[in-house]
Amino acid sequence: MLRLWKSWLQLLGALAFVAGGLWMLIDALRDPAGAEAGQLWMSLAVTIMFGGCAAIFAYELHGMRRAGQRARGMGHGSVSGPLEAVYSNVWASLALAGCVAFAVAGVMMTLASATGGLGWAGFVVGPLAAIVFGAFAVLGAAQLRHSGRVFRRIRVDADGIHDSRIGDTIAWDEIEWIAGRRIFGQRVIEVGLVDPDRILAVLGRAQRALARLNRRFGYAPYAIALAGLSVGEAELAAAIHRFRPTQLPVRLDD
Repeated sequence: MLRLWKSWLQLLGALAFVAGGLWMLIDALRDPAGAEAGQLWMSLAVTIMFGGCAAIFAYELHGMRRAGQRARGMGHGSVSGPLEAVYSNVWASLALAGCVAFAVAGVMMTLASATGGLGWAGFVVGPLAAIVFGAFAVLGAAQLRHSGRVFRRIRVDADGIHDSRIGDTIAWDEIEWIAGRRIFGQRVIEVGLVDPDRILAVLGRAQRALARLNRRFGYAPYAIALAGLSVGEAELAAAIHRFRPTQLPVRLDD
């Protein structure tokens, strides 16, 4: 319930900023001759950036609603059999669009600073946002191009965790620990591996770059992202507890 309220507050906050950005834009367009260029660029940056955030938060709320429906009897698989889940390319496309929106907003913040509308802070935040989110957009586009119309699938059974992205099963004896955590604001189930390099070797170029980036920040190179997955965290956690060896450390209550 707390996560639901948090998501609603995030969505309402993003929509409030969108409304503020649109108000600034309309105010500037009422008198184009007297409007400052910095105000125009800043209003566009705020509208685009928080519009992307609002779309992502709305999709997350939709996912929570679907997870609640599955918890009331609409889940995938039986309570004793293997669990199979599929990722929606809608989420990947939405995340890509969000990265593009943030990168464009960064460019506009830089232009706003250059025209005197934001000050020196825009020269720091703007280019940084454009570079970082632009890079994420390039990686996301490469991932979508690689996946095409083939949806990534996850299967948890007695053999281990099968991920169609790597085309192989991670056996339970290859896993050292499993834990739930947040990476860059997204809830994931992180999997500590005995031999991470084996997984890195079979990933695509874009996914390998992201895995190495996670590793440099102290995260495990392999994790199951929950955003866009056709089952909820509770269902995935139940399947892991059902099939994992009793000696395998699992922390999914964080």
